[in-house]
Amino acid sequence: MSRAANFLLVIALWAAIYLPALGSLEIKGEEGRRILPAVTMIETGNYLVPQVGSEPYYRKPPLVNWLVAIFFQTTGHRNEWAARLPSALSVLAVALAFLTVARASLGAKGSLAAAVIWLANFGMIEKGRLIEIEAIYVSLLGLALSVGSVGGTKDDHLG
Repeated sequence: MSRAANFLLVIALWAAIYLPALGSLEIKGEEGRRILPAVTMIETGNYLVPQVGSEPYYRKPPLVNWLVAIFFQTTGHRNEWAARLPSALSVLAVALAFLTVARASLGAKGSLAAAVIWLANFGMIEKGRLIEIEAIYVSLLGLALSVGSVGGTKDDHLG
């Protein structure tokens, strides 16, 4: 398949897995602790210290809170869909990195297989459809590993 066909396939697979009912599930688990600081950031203008209620929240890094705040502001909506979209998009970013950056080391078929496996991994599906830290930080690690795989030969990266 051509590169364009690979991109379309990966984007269609991502959309079919990660977008349906993204905003219709109720907030669960720790999602409130990712959303409430983002709302407070928008309302107070304080993006440096995440807060839950009036108390500083130092337990987790604020990247997820920042992303939720950005997506609330850019979409104009404060809802589950806008809050969860950063996680879903981070999963897509890694899949597209596999198709592009990792193609040099994995080859055309290997990079497509890696992208599909990444998208269809049950752990990523679960976390990539919620606003959870794991989806974003694991995706950042995946991007770093994809970029780090550029250069050298396939054998250089296997052992």
